[in-house]
Order: sequence, then structure tokens, then C-alpha cells
Amino acid sequence: MNAKAHWIDPPEKSPVWLDYADKAVEHIYPVGDTPKRPDHLKTTMSWDMKRFPEGLPEKPTTVCYLGAIEWAWSPMHSRLDSYYLSYNEDYWLMYLHLLDHGVRPWTWEWCLYSVATKAVGDARSIGFWMVHDLLKADSNTHELDPFHLISDEGALSVSDFNQIKELAWEEDDETE
Repeated sequence: MNAKAHWIDPPEKSPVWLDYADKAVEHIYPVGDTPKRPDHLKTTMSWDMKRFPEGLPEKPTTVCYLGAIEWAWSPMHSRLDSYYLSYNEDYWLMYLHLLDHGVRPWTWEWCLYSVATKAVGDARSIGFWMVHDLLKADSNTHELDPFHLISDEGALSVSDFNQIKELAWEEDDETE
């Protein structure tokens, strides 16, 4: 059901489907268990840079690919997030691997997107809750709507991303 977490060297490129026919065929996915939130996991986002600890690496040395999600508002307005979990001695680090298409030739850039206190947990539970916290904060801070497509699985399955979406955006509906 869940893809196994693999720790690897950072890739040169992340999965991108330039032709929609290359994307995986959608299936029915069973609902899995929601991983328990690790005790003491507190996530800080990149837009709160003043709260990021100093001396964090700009690019990872070892990563665990979590998966990718997309937003497609129009043919000219979209967003693709490819999430990678990394760590150092004190923190869990979540990076985006972004295709910078503003310059030619296109290049891949690493962006440290969120940092969490070093809590005890496996890659799936840490990644699940860091992606949740990130999307919830992005929704609250930047009024981001729920993602439109799950592009790829890694340590997080399609079911995990669907649960994250449900938790991050339904919590807002309950408070209104």
C-alpha cells in the first residue's frame, strides 16, 4: 500500500511530466491509516525565515522522496511541488526541488521549504505531518486552495496525500 521510504543522494532532476499521457493512470486507492503525529514535531515554514535556525544547508546531502502534487489553475498558472525529506543533527528539513523555467536552459533548484524540530519517527510519519503543516500554513497564510492532482508517490502514497488534503483543508471548514 505505501511506497517504502528510501534514503538516497539528492537527484539531479525530479519527476516532471511534460506530456499528460506520461502520467500514471488513476486508480481507486484504499484509505490507509493516518500516521500518529510524532511528539514534539513543530514545523516552521520558509516564509517565516526570521524563525529559521542559522546555518541550515541550502541543498540536501541525503533525501527521502515523499512525492509530488500539483495545482492547475489555468494553462499558464500552475504549481508543481516535489517534496524531499532530509535531516541534520538537530532538525528535519523538507526541500522542494523546483524546475526554474525562467532562465534558459532550464535548471533544477533546491528550496528549503520547512524545518521541524528533530522528533522521533519514521520518514512516512515525519513527512506526512510536515507536508500537512506546510499545506495548512500555506492555506491560512496565502489562501492556497486544495491541490488538484497527486503526480507521484514516494514515501507518501496517494492515500496519504488524500488524507493530508482532507485534514489540512477540512480543519478550516470546521472552524468557520
